[in-house]
Amino acid sequence: MKYDLAYSERARVWEDYLERVNRTIASLAEMNQICEDTIKSMWLINSQIFDTVKASWGMKKLPNYQVFVSVYYKRNIVYLQSSHALACIGFIDPSSNLNRTVFETILRSYLFVVEHEEADRYFQVIDTAEEESYKIKKGVTCLRGKMYSPKTGEQLRNLYKELCISAHPNIRGAALDYPEYLPHRIEDNLRIIQSLMYGNIQIMAECFIDFLSPLARKLIKASMERIASTLKAVPNFEPDKDSYSERIRLKRGNFLKSL
Repeated sequence: MKYDLAYSERARVWEDYLERVNRTIASLAEMNQICEDTIKSMWLINSQIFDTVKASWGMKKLPNYQVFVSVYYKRNIVYLQSSHALACIGFIDPSSNLNRTVFETILRSYLFVVEHEEADRYFQVIDTAEEESYKIKKGVTCLRGKMYSPKTGEQLRNLYKELCISAHPNIRGAALDYPEYLPHRIEDNLRIIQSLMYGNIQIMAECFIDFLSPLARKLIKASMERIASTLKAVPNFEPDKDSYSERIRLKRGNFLKSL
């Protein structure tokens, strides 16, 4: 099959990208708009929390778990924003690779929220010979078994397995990417992006729940409710083993009542 992309022509590559983005916006208008609006909301939530922390906490260093979660949250916004842009063009595999990193980061964030001492331990090994071994020991498989019930752990395993397809030398999904334009794969990826946006907002709200201004609470509830309504399901990333679930305030879609 031959694709007439005419890369030698000036600016033709970017014109091709733009055509595909416009096609996605037109055919998946609601899904795309929710992604765009949630990206904006995530940045606003970040600034609201940061301003409240400065006003009430001052210039003191935050506990390590809050430092890590806040840094992860901002990085996840950038990754999700990039993933969304790639998905709209039709670059599904690169988009999935970014989604995979966000997924891993959300689980790591929950570990630090339910076990503050883990954040302290990780802080101690950063830039040491032990850092890599810590990351390996506390990988996704470990976190699933540690924090989640068998049923939820299996659901997360299946999602992670799909996100890993393009990251590994796997034949599945080969030739199902750009320069093909596959609307069903783009839509599926936008749904995953929305789920991860929900998880990213929820863990940030969980970690800084005592620093949420009225505006931050309003933005968080509106964003999470819109995503859940569109997906017709509540994304489930929070730990649900009894010993950890009791330490979580935002869980099982209770954000409308808890915030």
